[in-house]
Amino acid sequence: MCDSCDAGMYLMPVEYLYQQAMGETSIKRYRVCVPDCNAADSSMANNPQTLRCEYLGQFCQYGNYTHGCLRSHRNGGKYN
Repeated sequence: MCDSCDAGMYLMPVEYLYQQAMGETSIKRYRVCVPDCNAADSSMANNPQTLRCEYLGQFCQYGNYTHGCLRSHRNGGKYN
């Protein structure tokens, strides 16, 4: 699992459900390096201080790491 990235890249967490044999479901987690967090996932923003992707929320359309989600799908695309 990645703990840091090369210059110009951001560390982004990835999480998904994994169906095991016998019907059990578990959550798998890993991290990858991406050049732009928002391009990789619209709910993420670049944090240039930590070089990590910051999660803005499930319905977030736009935001930044200092103010969080500024525009959301949930409220019709209006600013929060």
